[in-house]
Amino acid sequence: MNQNKENIISETADFNKEMNAHGSPEDPELQVRYLNLSQVEPGLIVNDRYRVEGLIGKGGFGMVFAGFDLTLKTPVALKFFNPSSLHDKKKFLRVQREINLSRKISDPRIIRIFSLENWSGIWFMVMEWIQSPTMKDMLKAKGRFPWAEFQPIFFEILQGVETLHAQGIIHRDLKPSNITVDRDGKIKILDFGLAKEIGDLEKTSSVGEIVGSPFYLSPEQIQNRELGVESDIYQLGILLYQALTGAYPFPDTSTMGLVLMHLNQKPGRIQDQGIQVPRVVEFVVAKALAKRKQDRFRSAAEMAERLHKGSVPLLHSLARRFPRVLRRAAALAAILLITYAAYIQTLGSRAVHSLETGKTVVEVKNRFSRTVWRRDFTPFAVHLAYIIPGMGMDNRQVLQNPIQHVKDSFLNNLQNQPSPLAVASFPIPAKGSSSGIVRSILTASTTSWPSWTAGESCSARNPMAKHSI
Repeated sequence: MNQNKENIISETADFNKEMNAHGSPEDPELQVRYLNLSQVEPGLIVNDRYRVEGLIGKGGFGMVFAGFDLTLKTPVALKFFNPSSLHDKKKFLRVQREINLSRKISDPRIIRIFSLENWSGIWFMVMEWIQSPTMKDMLKAKGRFPWAEFQPIFFEILQGVETLHAQGIIHRDLKPSNITVDRDGKIKILDFGLAKEIGDLEKTSSVGEIVGSPFYLSPEQIQNRELGVESDIYQLGILLYQALTGAYPFPDTSTMGLVLMHLNQKPGRIQDQGIQVPRVVEFVVAKALAKRKQDRFRSAAEMAERLHKGSVPLLHSLARRFPRVLRRAAALAAILLITYAAYIQTLGSRAVHSLETGKTVVEVKNRFSRTVWRRDFTPFAVHLAYIIPGMGMDNRQVLQNPIQHVKDSFLNNLQNQPSPLAVASFPIPAKGSSSGIVRSILTASTTSWPSWTAGESCSARNPMAKHSI
């Protein structure tokens, strides 16, 4: 990484020397010389090697000419840069980067750039000559692509972008004018002027500077955050939407309006334009254009894989098909949960508050006088019932000698009680600090003993006969 940074600094120093040798970009004569290029006649020889064939196109950053390499006997494209556009050294670093990055890649989907040269003080780039029209030209001519026609083209684009990402390069300006398509559907990705290596230490954007085309800016670009492959995924989503509809997903024509839409507004669906496409295409566009980069596809390959599968994830499918049903079900579930929580804290509370006894019945109630636990001991009469707070059935110390505990706590003279006598221990199925065991002293009104099942988790003894029931 440090070596790369040193190379960039060295190349920048060489560039400064070269610029000084050929004059300043602010030199009026240099600017006039550049502007006169648009009027140049075919046949002009540049640097004793390249013959200019004709003007292909021009913009604020430069002019592109068809040319011919007299040494290698092959067609080339010559891109002459506007001297005023390279006055900022950082902008020149972008041009340098375009060449350096292109040399790393050997892929038929990526345009090849051969060299950066200077002619009469004007910098120009020698590139692979491509005669195929751009996607922008094709959209102007036909309006839009049917999905069946665009599908193989888009897979080519995804493979090309994946190649860039595999080299640690993000393009940052993927749009129809930067992609050519030949008659066989083969594509070329152009213009690495905004490309950036992931983790590059040499920043070529000023703080607060937004670099890219407003119609294709990802939210991260607008916010001037660190960019990753997710930014290219976002632009691929816009490109796919535009190719299939002939329109932008965010149609505002003002820069500020577009910025706000990229940050806050969800794109419309393709079918809203009256165009029928497979549901998986709608899903791919929506996921690629997610506002948060972590919600997008992790790679162009993953995007292609989803399109190859041709299916939509089940949860997304249900959410899109039954949004109202799901929302209502979720709202109803929330209401029921809140209602239940309120009930168990009030009338349905299992917390023990009081204990009441009748002749044969013992009842435990909560603070709202609702019965928490009830047991009918017929044919026995209940002589005494009380609660041992916090005691469970696993507390053997109490259960080993229940009569002694009763005697110490409540009875002064156990012999005055009727016999036979039974002591029963029942765990209360309750929650709260008052939960414990109901301890009942039963007196017999018959010679038969009651029989309790194990499912009631109870324990009863006849201490006089040492007999467990």
